[in-house]
Amino acid sequence: MRTASLIQTAVVVAAAVFFSGCTTMPHNRMQTLRECNASLAQECEAKDARIACIEASRRELVDRVHQAEDQIAALSNRTNDDGQLLAQQRSEIDDLHSNYAGLARFGAGVSAATESRLRQIAESFPNLRFDPETGIAKLDTDIVFESGDARLTPAADAFLRRLGGRLSEPDANDLKVMLVGHTDDRRIAGRPTRQQFADNFRLSTERANAVAQMLREIGLPDNRIGVAGFGPHQPIAPNMTSLDRQKNRRVEIFVLAPEVPIVGWTESIPSVYR
Repeated sequence: MRTASLIQTAVVVAAAVFFSGCTTMPHNRMQTLRECNASLAQECEAKDARIACIEASRRELVDRVHQAEDQIAALSNRTNDDGQLLAQQRSEIDDLHSNYAGLARFGAGVSAATESRLRQIAESFPNLRFDPETGIAKLDTDIVFESGDARLTPAADAFLRRLGGRLSEPDANDLKVMLVGHTDDRRIAGRPTRQQFADNFRLSTERANAVAQMLREIGLPDNRIGVAGFGPHQPIAPNMTSLDRQKNRRVEIFVLAPEVPIVGWTESIPSVYR
């Protein structure tokens, strides 16, 4: 705006000279006008240069604003993505907590009557430990076996007959029995033994089957008995001595309330088999 004003001033001065009717002008007056015009021209150039510089700075600022807006948009998108991922992870964690809580609480569904019956059975067998939180009773004394053998010892035979007789009584006729076989860490040795048991998994399962067969002979129906074999992979002793290895050659006996969910027992976890 000021540049335009200066130009207008110069035009007015020139017009005044033209219309004054003077045909001559003093030399010093003309020189002054020329100097004034030159000064005005320099000032116009300087202001144009400043305007150009300001415009360049404005464009740079606009570019920086656009870049900042792009960065903000990118951060916003990333925040949304991170928020969705965080929400998904929280949901998964909540599901895990829920599942864990469900597993931890499954014994809470054991009825008072069932708990009372299991306690009575545990009182009949001092080495049968009952956990009211889970509805599971476990024998502290496992059925043990000789190396490479799945035959019951006379002592185990006598104990199982007493246990099976108690579990066959009317107040225990809906309780389940889970038999879990184990071996020590030594591989199957000797051809006759290998022909009978291909590996330790087979041997551990046959040991559990031997206990199951005895309970069936006593009168427990098949649908109340479950069998599993873990081979040498769940030791309770370090397999460093013969005594420790004998502890690992065992069958664990679990007495379970009917409400307890068991993998593979369809009626205990029907939601898995929908």
